[in-house]
Amino acid sequence: MKKRNVLFLMVMSIIFLPLNVFAGSNDCVEIFGQNSQTLEFLQDVYGFMKFLVPIILLAMSIKDFATALSQQESSDLKKATNNLFQRIIISVLILLMPTILNFIFKLVGYSTCTL
Repeated sequence: MKKRNVLFLMVMSIIFLPLNVFAGSNDCVEIFGQNSQTLEFLQDVYGFMKFLVPIILLAMSIKDFATALSQQESSDLKKATNNLFQRIIISVLILLMPTILNFIFKLVGYSTCTL
């Protein structure tokens, strides 16, 4: 079940976060047009994700630790701590995904318009 959740998170991050557009120019206005609603929408979605990911991380971790502390078992506390570290790593990867992809595409030789 956990592998399925991680896979779902990775697929969603690949779909929504790498907001790179392949083009011959790095000028986003040239690609999307001067008053493009698409460009504004993509920038808003990415900005929203920058705030949403840490909030979800914090809420899920608080829930796990509250449950572990209420049951007063050391194994539950260790499990909550492991979940916290895994979530932190996944959150950092999600937030850095556009930067990582842009770096990889520049190494390969593709030009991107990064939002």
